[in-house]
Amino acid sequence: MEDRFTRVLNITPNAILLLEHSEDGKDTTRLIPANTFNTLKYAMKGSFEGMIGRSHTRIHIGDNCLISPTTQEYVFCLEYDGMLVHTTPDADKQVCEAILKAYTEQDFKPFIKLFNDLYSKRQKGEFLELFMVALGQRVVSATIDGLNGYIVDKEFFVAQNGNAYRILPPDDSKDPKPVPSNLAFLCIVPRNHQIKPMNLMYNNVRIVLGQQEQIFISKIMMLLNREKYKGDTVFWGQISRK
Repeated sequence: MEDRFTRVLNITPNAILLLEHSEDGKDTTRLIPANTFNTLKYAMKGSFEGMIGRSHTRIHIGDNCLISPTTQEYVFCLEYDGMLVHTTPDADKQVCEAILKAYTEQDFKPFIKLFNDLYSKRQKGEFLELFMVALGQRVVSATIDGLNGYIVDKEFFVAQNGNAYRILPPDDSKDPKPVPSNLAFLCIVPRNHQIKPMNLMYNNVRIVLGQQEQIFISKIMMLLNREKYKGDTVFWGQISRK
């Protein structure tokens, strides 16, 4: 029953100042983080009563837009038109603003745009993952020294940030470049990607592969078909080095 004895004194971008009145008549102030969960808890009185640590509780905010808290205060499940997507902690402020706009002003455009962006991003991730699976056992997902990406033929590694590396044996880790200790940077410049974004349809959702995603895929394909590029002395000189 905390809300009955709690009043919001001030909300800043980083903190919420509360005035709490206890049953014995004492008033105290308390600062809590101004994350999405805490902000909505006091902006949407009653909707978040006793919800800390609970999930799968749907809150309807209008126009086929619903939200569900998760067991993490910085992560929400957004629902729009029957589709679901989870937010990420780094988008906390954006999520809060979109939900508040929808709830307090009945302006659903920011919520719908945020949902579509997150949903498209998820679909794009699934597409890229399935694309890599289709390449067969020569391409394996991996994390090396904190970098997520794919190992090609157990010899090369292409990180999701687009950088490509040759995997060094344990006794050959002296590389002058500032890269992870067991990876040697490869300067690969694929020529078969588009500068403009590539629009695709996947699961009836339009996804856009930007230049970085296209370069990422092109580098993997170039390493898989490296024998075709022996005429590229810069490329071949790097990958054939032992």
